[in-house]
Amino acid sequence: MASAFDLPEIPMSEAELRFRVQILQGSVVLREIETGAVSIVYPVADQIADFGTDVSSFTCRIAQLGARGWGAALERDHRQEDHIMAETARLELPLILASQARKHVTHNEALAKLDALVQLTVHGFDAQTPPVSAVDGEVWALGAAPSGDWAGQAGMLAARIAGGWEIITPAPGWRAAIGWDVRVFDGSVWRAIPLATGGFDRATFAQVLTEEVAVASGSSVQTSIVIPNRAKVLAVSIRVSAAISGAASFDCGIAGDTAKFGGFLGTDLGSSNIGVIGSEAFYADTPVVLTANGLPFSGGSVRVALHLLTSVAPV
Repeated sequence: MASAFDLPEIPMSEAELRFRVQILQGSVVLREIETGAVSIVYPVADQIADFGTDVSSFTCRIAQLGARGWGAALERDHRQEDHIMAETARLELPLILASQARKHVTHNEALAKLDALVQLTVHGFDAQTPPVSAVDGEVWALGAAPSGDWAGQAGMLAARIAGGWEIITPAPGWRAAIGWDVRVFDGSVWRAIPLATGGFDRATFAQVLTEEVAVASGSSVQTSIVIPNRAKVLAVSIRVSAAISGAASFDCGIAGDTAKFGGFLGTDLGSSNIGVIGSEAFYADTPVVLTANGLPFSGGSVRVALHLLTSVAPV
């Protein structure tokens, strides 16, 4: 059970926003809580400890701390149906109560949270470690095992607000972007936005997997990223990101068909190719192979992008 506090107005200049809440049975005080928040939760476990069972109504006495000490207490019978919202239902923005002191604090907190969430852009998906130097306004989508200040917050959003981290719970359907990389939250992870969806959580996705591959030595180099099993490949594109030495040219393909996505490709910085093959299905995880022509590779790097269609079976 939760409750918000509605007390006679006190001056905005109070040094501290603080309440004392007493839970009563008749005239006997069963529990006393001091808090700086404008709402509290009275857990079922505490209700059972106090009353012997979870209760639908009880009497509470609320006082607010002022310059001269605790003010006059307001006593009221609290019923489950009397719950007063202290936060909005969807974004959990703090609400300003009618007789709340220091209203600007609550107002600014809500604005800062909106600033982080509206037109949501993130600095990284699946983030695990807080950045050493974070700037207010940054938002990170956390991965499965975050550490440091993010420990225990798997799947959450971490927003940098007023020099600290505000942890925000995303809801299914929220969208976030890093440049062109736009993803949707499915309730547990951030996924690429599907091209089409249907019943039983069926979906078809367009994906682009990327990797920068060093070609420092050898006659061929294999990518770490793979064409996924049962994916359909539209194209494999490349760009030379550091001039290649050794080889006179190179091919881009797969084992057994080394020039499938392009042959005799240039080695100069900026050389590029889009190896369009139509729509071909692959039935095993398949890496891309870069093969040197002439002499072996002795230096350079190539950016590789796999342009794919993948499908999700009904659940």
